[in-house]
Parts: sequence; C-alpha cells; structure tokens
Amino acid sequence: MCRVFWAVVVVFGCAWLPSSLSFAPTCNAPTFRRSSNRARCVGGSVALRCMAQLPERNVLTMQVKIDNSLRDVYLVGTMHYNPVSLQRVGDTVDALAETNSLSSVVIESCAARYAKWKDASPTSMQRRFLLSEMQVASDRAKVAGVELILGDQSIEDLGARTKVLLKETVVDLASPLQGGWGRCAEDVWKAGTTAFPSTPSSASFSGLGLRDLFDPALMAAAPVSLLRYPLAWLYRSPLPFLTLIFGAVFVSVLPDLLMYAATGSGSGDQGFAISAGMSVAERVDALAQEDPQAVLSAAAGAGGGLLVAVAEIVLFARVFLVALLNERNVILADKIRSACARAEPGKAVVAVLGMAHVNGVAAILDQPQGVGMSQGQSEKAANPV
Repeated sequence: MCRVFWAVVVVFGCAWLPSSLSFAPTCNAPTFRRSSNRARCVGGSVALRCMAQLPERNVLTMQVKIDNSLRDVYLVGTMHYNPVSLQRVGDTVDALAETNSLSSVVIESCAARYAKWKDASPTSMQRRFLLSEMQVASDRAKVAGVELILGDQSIEDLGARTKVLLKETVVDLASPLQGGWGRCAEDVWKAGTTAFPSTPSSASFSGLGLRDLFDPALMAAAPVSLLRYPLAWLYRSPLPFLTLIFGAVFVSVLPDLLMYAATGSGSGDQGFAISAGMSVAERVDALAQEDPQAVLSAAAGAGGGLLVAVAEIVLFARVFLVALLNERNVILADKIRSACARAEPGKAVVAVLGMAHVNGVAAILDQPQGVGMSQGQSEKAANPV
C-alpha cells in the first residue's frame, strides 16, 4: 500500500510540475534561464536583457534552395512535452528573432489540434501543467511578430489514412500466398529507410544522431515527458485515448489467451491435473504427463500465439512508419519549403518537429523540389480515403 501511495505521489508530482520551471521568456533582470545552454546577459546598468543562444544539440541547421537562392532552416528535434525541449525551442526562436533573422515558425500541428490549446487561459491546466513545445513555439512566434504555420497533416486525414492502412495490413497478413506478406515487408523496409535515412556525404546537412537522442539533459527530463504526453492526450481527447489503450491491452494479451486456451482445453473432461493458478510451463508439464498428444495441441496454440505476436509487430511497424512518420514527413517538408519560398533573403525558418521526423524531413528538403515521394504515395497522404 505504501508503494502505491508513493507511486501516485511521483506520477502527479511530475505531471503537475509547473512548466514555468522549464521555460522562461526573454527576461528583464540579470538572472539566467534554467537551461543546458548558458545564456549571456548584455545591456546597460539600468536594464539588463538576457539574449537567447542557439542550442548546441537537437537543432539541425541546413539550407534549402529556392529558385537561385538559399534559405536557412532550423529543424528543432524535440521529445514531446520534455521541459528541456521546451527550453530549446524557445531559445532557438528567440535567438533568431532578437537578431531580426526570423521569417516564420512551422510547428508539427494541424488546425484541429491547434484549436484545442491556442486560446487556453494562462491559469488553465493546459498552460500551467501540460505545456508543449508547440505551444512554446506558437507563443514565441507571436511575441516576435512572425508568421506561425501549421505544418502537419490534419488529424481527420491522418485518422482516415490510418484506418485504411490498418485494413490493408490485416488483409495482407491474412493472404500470404497472394503476396500480402511481401507487400507488408516492402512497405516497412521502404518506409523505414526513407524515414531514417543515412546522411550521404553530398548532403548539405549533418543529421541528428545518438548524441542528440541520448543527450543527458533530455534523458534526465524524459520521465516528465513520458507522464505528460499521455495525460495531455487524455485531457484533450479522452475517448480516442481510452479506446487505444483498451485495444492495445487486448492485443497484447491475445497470444497468452490462445496459449491458455490450448493448454487448458479438455482438462475438465479428462481429469488433467491443471489448475487456474498454473503457469504456462506447468500446464505443459501436466499435459505431457497425462496425455503427450495434448502437448501437440499446446504447441499449436503457442505457434498461433507467436504468429499473432509477429502480426502485431508488422501491423504497428507498417502503420507507424508509413502513415504516422513517412507520409507526414513529406507534408511537413512541403510546408517548410513553402515557408522558405515566402521568406525574405537573409531570414530563416524554424520548424519544431518530433525528433523522429527531423532527419527524414531534412533529407526531403535537401532534394530538388517535388522529389521524395512517388505520385501514388503523395495521393495517399493527401487523400487517404
């Protein structure tokens, strides 16, 4: 009981940690921000102002060619709801805005998601305890007076595309002789190599690596992110969140249910020494002693459970890599390129993305306009139904 109490204390303590401890706007006092990067204060003796600095990690800097000129782009890779990511997003936007070098800010959000928090009160739970890096980027863009661009696929299109891909994957898994398994493997392989590309020597950028992903400051704040992310999702969209959780739990226990059904079949009629509290190994031993033939039935059940587990992995990988990552990378890159086209020479575009998107988006931006996805893939991403 004591352990449960302290677990609840830790969960709510991290989740309700005020976001103001991790992000501070431009200050007007000789104090420094709580950040992994040192701030430098400049100004006279009457009023000191803290100047933001570009973070040393989690920011991919590159140039995008627009006609015959180049535009600077800063792709800020984040761990969603991580206080360190919030700080680095604010620092990046502020550092460019303070030197009048910022044209616009692109965030990984759509109109429906943006509407849920854009008008949130400063005293609301959304602002005080579930502040995200996208909200920070939006706030800092407004302060800087630059354009804010919603760069992500609409949640409605994403949901429709995900349903279509789920259906296609289930059909393909059920038809191995008709090439279904091959199509699944091909999609996963192509999407994986496209979403997580190796950076060629000819590229104009250096991709984010393990040094960025496993940054000590980012990892130290990861527990806060892991708690805030699901809580924010539950707070904004409770029904879809609970539906996903119940579905994931059912799918995760399905292999065990098949195994128990196989090892427990017929035990009531034949007097097998099997009880409800036995582990899987104990059930198999009991079956082997009573009826070796029943072990074959248990093995078949185990094999079915293994196939279900493999199918779960393939299903998740295909949906995640294709719909949630790869196709969205193309949409995000297109919005960033459009922002670059509207930017004045000498001014930069900042894009705030989940870290898994950064290298894939950069690889697309580094290619000539229109390259990066086949026509068929583009149509699926734009018109999922």
